[in-house]
Amino acid sequence: MRVHYLIRLDDACPTMDKNKWERIEFILDQYKICPMVGVIPFNQDISLERNETDYNFWDKVKDWQNKGWKIALHGYNHIYCSKNSGINPVHKRSEFAGLPLDIQKKKIVDGENILLMKGIRPTYFFAPSHTFDD
Repeated sequence: MRVHYLIRLDDACPTMDKNKWERIEFILDQYKICPMVGVIPFNQDISLERNETDYNFWDKVKDWQNKGWKIALHGYNHIYCSKNSGINPVHKRSEFAGLPLDIQKKKIVDGENILLMKGIRPTYFFAPSHTFDD
């Protein structure tokens, strides 16, 4: 029986820790591993401000996609505005769970539109903190 593993990287944004991401990218490329990468389209989470804004970030995401990495929409702004854990009670915080469905849909549509405007077509959706409603 053949075994498959999925590698998921979260919180990619223009202010991410560039050195850590470059190290992991080097290792993944070395072993020809194509991960799933959760990209935050409009990051406002100050805890993810690890470096100055990388103005080449969106080109980097396109490079990842061109080499077979799967890009996921990782929320909209990564701001936890709810203490609801939704259907996956791992964390009691969420960008989505507990909000009205129309607001959740708008965040997803707006986030996807940002990625599409940058020339990036997301394959998946990853909710920040793994929290979402049904």
